[in-house]
Amino acid sequence: NTETMTPPAKPVVTMKEIARLAGVSRQAVSAVLNNRWKEIRLSEPTRRKIEAVLQQTQFKPNSLGRALVLQKSQLIGVVVSAVNYSFFPEALQGMEDLAEQEDYGLLVMTTRDNADRQEQIIRFMLDRNVDGLLVHSLPKIHRPLQDRIRQRNMPVVYMGGDGTSFFPEARSVATDGRQIGALGIRHLMERGHRHIACVDLMDCVRQGVQALLTKSSEKVQVEFWEGLSYREAWKRWHDAPVRPTAVFFMGDDMACRFLSLAIPAGVLIPNQLAVLGVDDIPTAADALIPLTTVAQPRYEQGLAAARLLLDLVKGKEAESIVLQPRLVVRQTT
Repeated sequence: NTETMTPPAKPVVTMKEIARLAGVSRQAVSAVLNNRWKEIRLSEPTRRKIEAVLQQTQFKPNSLGRALVLQKSQLIGVVVSAVNYSFFPEALQGMEDLAEQEDYGLLVMTTRDNADRQEQIIRFMLDRNVDGLLVHSLPKIHRPLQDRIRQRNMPVVYMGGDGTSFFPEARSVATDGRQIGALGIRHLMERGHRHIACVDLMDCVRQGVQALLTKSSEKVQVEFWEGLSYREAWKRWHDAPVRPTAVFFMGDDMACRFLSLAIPAGVLIPNQLAVLGVDDIPTAADALIPLTTVAQPRYEQGLAAARLLLDLVKGKEAESIVLQPRLVVRQTT
């Protein structure tokens, strides 16, 4: 009788082992696997060394076994208003890089600024047994859904704002909005502007503007224009009997679109009008007239949010995080 022999199983090669063999960090391995090695400024020789180890070991990322052992889905639910929001693409890269280091995946869904849709999305994610929620969207979570999240003992982290008034157990990772407002309005005042329009500022940013004005001995007229599109903001500025000499927009996208109307109309930037944005997206530096902006650390915020959430998933004590913005001065001011 011929006895059938079962070949021994090949040892599982982990990302940690790949990193050890290549003499690099797990983040570097993750960056090569996801073709993001340039973004973390990995050298060409290091990239080739990692690729050689990956080829030699025939590495294939697979978190299923670990998920079964830990009785976790190894999935993070990410709830956002839209994927093309200027803040989000780089923040998502930070989330992905940290998640992949920890053998997690992301389930990303958009609310499209619809509260009912947000509720449906969160229920869908709970049904898929995600291990935690990263929310960059409408902050409110209704009571029945809050109770279900609590019963699951599921951590929730808000990005870009503080949702703890709606869900007290949540943590948050955000850029200091009051400091964004203070940096922006101080810069415009230092440039000599005493009549400034602020367009669609978040409440926390507006508070920063008002706090700085309260402390200042300068007499400055600030108008807060709410709920306007860039076209409506342009029309309001253009038709004003006395035009503000500077406009402070909540986002770079809106500021750049405003410039696309002002420049062809013959407005001299910044001689007749200074324009300031928030975020420092690539479009800001590449605009026809490069845009002055208050930069948020987008990649770092996504990375920090994912790290905070996974610490909570692992049962570690972790507190909310506030990151600091910085002023990037270009030609529009």
